[in-house]
Amino acid sequence: MKLTIERVSKQYGHKRALDNVSCELTEGVYGFLGANGSGKTTLMRILAAVVKPSAGRVLLDGVDIELLNERYRDVLGYLPQHLGFYKNFTVEKFLLYIAALKGIEKEEAHAK
Repeated sequence: MKLTIERVSKQYGHKRALDNVSCELTEGVYGFLGANGSGKTTLMRILAAVVKPSAGRVLLDGVDIELLNERYRDVLGYLPQHLGFYKNFTVEKFLLYIAALKGIEKEEAHAK
């Protein structure tokens, strides 16, 4: 499996958060290091398909992730630094909640 980042840029108004980023990632665990405001979170949000780039694209095995929809999310794990969830949720309740949002039946969610 290969994730290809091709000339990805992201602009918020007049602020450029990413400028023409390109690289290839193979299976594994990755982390991005850099100063505050260097674009790490923006890049992660683009890779997780939470935010669309202003320019460029992200490919999974040569296919644009925008075309893969849920098939892409099935192979990608993403845990943001600040996760907003209900304090009274157990881990199990939270996972079942996310599964329900994705349209996964409770029995199938338990199996997964």
